[in-house]
Formats: sequence, C-alpha cells, structure tokens
Amino acid sequence: MSRIKIETEQNIEVEYRVASIGDRILAWLIDFIILALYIVLITYVLIQFFGGWDYIDDVNVFFIIAYIPALLYHFLFELFFQGRTPGKFIMKTKVAMLDGSRPSVAAYLLRWLLRLIDMPFYGSVAVVSYLFSNKGQRVGDRAAGTTVLKLKPAEDYEKKLSVNLPQDHVIQFPSVHQLKDEHIRIIKEVLALPYGAKRNYLAANVSDKIKNFLQVESELPATQFLNAVVQDYYATFLAEEESGLN
Repeated sequence: MSRIKIETEQNIEVEYRVASIGDRILAWLIDFIILALYIVLITYVLIQFFGGWDYIDDVNVFFIIAYIPALLYHFLFELFFQGRTPGKFIMKTKVAMLDGSRPSVAAYLLRWLLRLIDMPFYGSVAVVSYLFSNKGQRVGDRAAGTTVLKLKPAEDYEKKLSVNLPQDHVIQFPSVHQLKDEHIRIIKEVLALPYGAKRNYLAANVSDKIKNFLQVESELPATQFLNAVVQDYYATFLAEEESGLN
C-alpha cells in the first residue's frame, strides 16, 4: 500500500497510508445508502405535501431544488468537513493534497465535477484509474492533485512519538509550536544522558537557549523545563491531529 509523508506545522514528519480501494468502495457505499434514503424521504415528503403524483408536472422546479443537495453531496461535505463525507468519516479516510495540505475549493470542485465521468460506467473508470496509480488516485484526484488518505487514531501517534503524556496534560508553554523537530531531538538527547555534571551543564545551557528562542520565563529546574517543553510540543501536535479527525 502506498504511503505519503506529511510534515506537520511542528515539523514532525508523519506517514499516512493511501486509502485502500476497499476503504474507498465501502465509504462510497455508505454515502450511496445515505443519499438513497434522503431521496426516498424527500420524494415522499414532496408527494405528500403537493398532493400526489398528479401534481408532479407542476412541481418539477421544487423537485430540482430539493435534489440539489443530493447532487452536491460529496462536494459540500468534503468542502466543509475537512475532506470527509459521512462514509469517509466512518471509514476514517479523508481527501488531501499530495503534500498533505487541505485542498482548495477549486480542487474539491474539480474532483467533484470529474466524478461525473465515473457515473455512466458505475465507477469502473475510478477503479481502473486507482489501480494504475501509485498514489491511489481516480481521474478527479489526478486532475485536482489530491488523493484519499487513511487516518490513524491519535493514540497511534502518541505511541510512535514515545512520549508519555498524562491524559490531563495542560500545555504550559504555548509558544512551543515555534520549535522544530531538530530542537526536540537535541533536548531529548540531553535528557537521555546519564545523570551527572555534564548532563546538568548541557541541560542548563540548552534550557537557556530554548527560553530565549521562545521568549518565555520559567522557575522550573533545567531538566524539568526541558521535559515540559517536550511534552507541550507533542501535546500540541496531538491536539491538532485530533482536531483534524473531528
């Protein structure tokens, strides 16, 4: 399965799997069922409201208006819900640009318009396009520069990052988002040193540099301050990933 590496705002490189064809078909089926139920329900309501099938010719405009949401279903959901329809939400997938960024309105619109190519062929064009793409792209994805990623639960990230974060962790230094992964690597290397004068000296030195860089003050001992910075750094990252899943 293809993978795409994405660099977060905290300069952490995260690897996502491209959604499998099974994930995408199941997401499509879920969305199809939702759309079918909507169409059945709205048709029933309109028929009851306008007094039966005898009046259908007089309310064609109203039917068209009622069915516009169904026509725009994928476009509107992906646009306003961070690249996810209900089907994608259930399957834990989302639309993203190939560099991991959020697609533009134009990108969402283009992939939605080219979805029309798939409709007469019952999705076979999409399947063939996916199979011949190393990034899991159907025709609309290729044109828009997008793909569909498989999201990982936030707890997977926490495990991968090897940082013990209390569930009730409170961020003490919000400005840690200014740090880069290289800063954190250096801090962790210092904290991993054996206890002794060298560790204390380096911890104090690095602590002062981090405080100056972040423009923060703290009465915490150097090692405690550095531990707090590392925890805040990853807590900020995890909070953003969780918000991305919602």
